[in-house]
Amino acid sequence: MKKRIVALCLILLFPLLACDALEELVEQEFDENISFVLSFGVDSEATGNPDEEVSLNTTSNSYFIAEDPNIRGIINDPNEIKKIKINSIRYEYKNFSGNVDAKVVSAFSIGIGFGQDEIFTTPSTNVAQAALLGELFTLEGNLDKVSDFATESGGVQMLHGGSATHNPVNFVTEVTINVTVTIQVDVSNL
Repeated sequence: MKKRIVALCLILLFPLLACDALEELVEQEFDENISFVLSFGVDSEATGNPDEEVSLNTTSNSYFIAEDPNIRGIINDPNEIKKIKINSIRYEYKNFSGNVDAKVVSAFSIGIGFGQDEIFTTPSTNVAQAALLGELFTLEGNLDKVSDFATESGGVQMLHGGSATHNPVNFVTEVTINVTVTIQVDVSNL
């Protein structure tokens, strides 16, 4: 009789133990890699001298990780995002029109705190040639502060500006950001 009671208790307790083990397994953190694109329309007005250096208009763009379609399909609440690590930032120039002699030096200002930015500058590049050849460039520098603020704010905020050696110019700078998002799904909301 005692064996039957112990066996019955084990049979009844097993599903409860299995649920706890399953919940613990599901609550583990996991990483999801995503990439997203920010586009910046860039132009300068013509001056009386096409060989005159000009400033490019400054434009801004942002991306919130919780709104990414891949992430939105996984999480129930933005608080389930535990960490955002910026792996790489690549950019390319597209749709150029204007003075083909223009060399551009771009500056990317990326938020690292409220009212604080990390500045990344690019080498002087013939933008017409780079757009024609589809050249890809990588922003060089330490991305740790950018990652920390992305985790804190939930996304990436970026300004883009610069100067051109000749005018007028009109082009698009397309920035592709690759990130690893650490997620811990809250199973109590399932």
